Amino acid sequence: MNNKKLPIKFTRDLLLYLVFSLKTVPLRWVYNLADEYSIERKNLTAHVSQSLRAGLMTIQTEASGDKFLFMTLKGYNRVSESLSANYSYTHWSRRANRAGTISQEHHYLSFRFLLDYLLDDVNRTVTHILTDYDKESTFHFNYDGQNHTITPDAVIRTESMLLALESDTGTEVVRKIYDKVLKYAIMMYEGTNLLPDTPLHLYFTFKSANRLQSLFPEDFSQSVIFPMLHPSICKLTEAGRRSEFPTENLVRLLQDNRLVLFAGQYNQGFGGYKQVNLLTSLLSLQVSKGSYLDF
Repeated sequence: MNNKKLPIKFTRDLLLYLVFSLKTVPLRWVYNLADEYSIERKNLTAHVSQSLRAGLMTIQTEASGDKFLFMTLKGYNRVSESLSANYSYTHWSRRANRAGTISQEHHYLSFRFLLDYLLDDVNRTVTHILTDYDKESTFHFNYDGQNHTITPDAVIRTESMLLALESDTGTEVVRKIYDKVLKYAIMMYEGTNLLPDTPLHLYFTFKSANRLQSLFPEDFSQSVIFPMLHPSICKLTEAGRRSEFPTENLVRLLQDNRLVLFAGQYNQGFGGYKQVNLLTSLLSLQVSKGSYLDF
């Protein structure tokens, strides 16, 4: 595996990596970081200008006047040198695949999370970042005779664990969030095509503090998701899926730290993400329903 690591300071390389991961970044997002992170705007401007002069990025302007950063093939080749040597970037060889549109609110949450994570990664452990544009970011697994896939908004690989990001703007119904958590649990129990036998840290980043509090409060037993859990069998609610997952298996995953759940708001920095105490709530559910697990 390539020993090169991603940068941990806001440098030109970090800017390139953010654009690389998201395919396109509105220029104003970059300049707004001057206020959000106390970075001098002239430094941000310099990073953009240097990247343009070096032919690593280009700017495209929409009819509305909004400017967007895109990477050139030279830029993609440059950034890919920071990643594991066994990853194939043939997808980016076509210009059409290097262009892209964004759902601005949704992608902004991912943009901020990736930036905060990289700035917090003081030990420089990241070896891979894939976003939902990369076909290799999709998890595949089979359970209960059915094939399942999960495509996180971003996948981060480090030397010791796998991180999956789900960015929430508030448009998904509660059962959809429940299904996501349960599918990740089933995937980890069955094994995944991406780094098997590696712990998964599942992060939810939220636009709204109220929605964060509703879905993942400090006491998870107060969550609107909690009533959907069952002391013995948890079931997927999505149409066409009849998969049942023993609650005992979910508890074991949490106890073994093979699945660790975190939640936070996009503008609180990486330190603002707190671990969701799902295990305690599940064990309490077992007791309250009179169904005890043998541990």
